[in-house]
Amino acid sequence: MNLIENRIIRRVVSGAISVVSVIATAAIPASSRASEVQPAPITDTQHQGNQDFKARYAIFVSGYNSSLSVQEANSANDPDSMLNDFSFGPVLQRIKENPTNNLFIGPTIRYSYAGSTTTSFDDGRANYQPRPYEAGQTHQDIDISVNELKDLIEQRKDRQNIPLYGNGSVIAYASGEHYDLVGYSLGALVIWKYLMENVLPEEGIHKNGVILRVLLLAPPLNGVPHETTTTWAQSAGAIQFQTDASNPVTQYISALGSDPEKRAFTTATNTQAANFLRERRNLRLAIMTNRDDCWIPPESANIQGFTLFLNLGRGPNGILNCDTLSLLSVPFLPGRQDENVGHRQILTNALVEVGNFIG
Repeated sequence: MNLIENRIIRRVVSGAISVVSVIATAAIPASSRASEVQPAPITDTQHQGNQDFKARYAIFVSGYNSSLSVQEANSANDPDSMLNDFSFGPVLQRIKENPTNNLFIGPTIRYSYAGSTTTSFDDGRANYQPRPYEAGQTHQDIDISVNELKDLIEQRKDRQNIPLYGNGSVIAYASGEHYDLVGYSLGALVIWKYLMENVLPEEGIHKNGVILRVLLLAPPLNGVPHETTTTWAQSAGAIQFQTDASNPVTQYISALGSDPEKRAFTTATNTQAANFLRERRNLRLAIMTNRDDCWIPPESANIQGFTLFLNLGRGPNGILNCDTLSLLSVPFLPGRQDENVGHRQILTNALVEVGNFIG
């Protein structure tokens, strides 16, 4: 084990692991003022008029090589802005078209790997401003990404006088916020590590009722074998190889599952943590992954009792199997690379299964 792996493994063991669940609240009215977050809706009629009721939001964390443009950042308070999101747009569109699954009913918050600011006003309004980021910022040390998520929640969770709407009018005011978290790929790992550091420990600052449900899609919780990450980087060419094979977050993921023994240890630790979060922190947890995913293999996302495996294939242009030769051929195939290795399918095909799995 080299020095980098040893350091990363120590960090993982001391803080680490994985978890899961889904999303609810009532849709927020549209606004012509994109700079203002719409007041949170009422989410449970029994709480109408209860001044102590918390507003509920869903935070979405995108994956590796995602980005956020200036235009997207500036429209973050538009209720429909997430429908155009590269990672989660297909997920939210499916929910909008099929609301009977009662999973994600707004309002959404778009996480930024570059951080964000929330300005609260006395009348309960808030201006949320994620900072734009480029794909390279997702390669940063995972601790930076985790701290950005923690800081986002810290900025917002104690807001007061948040109007709750029913039938278009204010029917109550909330004191504080709580959250559902949804992450895809690297974004799911960022959420998991946040939970390990801020919800799981007895001294965790968000251990009591701040996080309600978590849904992790294709998460590399148990690490990805080093040969997989190296081959994938090689397939993208020499320049991309340097970027993908040596950046901090890729090294972190590889170290988690660099050999079967380490992967088994990480998996066992994650399983203990997931059970603790469900039983002692009352989190609703779910992990979903594509059994045919070559980039995040099934064993990388598996926590027994929490992971739902789906057979979603690798698309019409996808590789036949996940061996080295097939992975090296991916850049020469037509269509999207993430679909050709079975990694993106979880975003577009899985939602019909979530309702039954999460309960």
